[in-house]
Amino acid sequence: MTELAKQFQSNLNKIFGDKHVKVRIIHDDRDICINSSEREILYAIQEQQQSIHNLHWSFSERFLTKALTISFKKNPIPHFQGIAEIYKKYFDERIQLIINKCDKMVIEHNKQNSEYETVKRLYQSILSEESVDYEQYRKIRGMFENIRYLQQC
Repeated sequence: MTELAKQFQSNLNKIFGDKHVKVRIIHDDRDICINSSEREILYAIQEQQQSIHNLHWSFSERFLTKALTISFKKNPIPHFQGIAEIYKKYFDERIQLIINKCDKMVIEHNKQNSEYETVKRLYQSILSEESVDYEQYRKIRGMFENIRYLQQC
């Protein structure tokens, strides 16, 4: 791994924690690739790099794989100032999709779910905080995903 890729990996680990983002060199050492299973992380990186550094990263998604790529020729910059608010925006969009679907199911089937209501309150609570605690956001996201899969909403 090149020094630049190591800088990206180190800086992203400091923000999102270990094991949530993987930086690799691909295409015969021509491109940097960032993988994450969390779309909102990749969208936040993509937007931050575009708005702060004027660098366009290509997003791709395939079965079980989500990635951002950029050529070394574009001189990517491993600095991520301002990414917390961008991440928060994409996190909110993701959770709102789940809430809209679940709320619709609750209304259509007239079934109340106290666990779902509790998780919604937790979600609203963390969004009202100024700082972004990625682990807290990840926990809330996991709770919503569990409800979504278990309740089919």
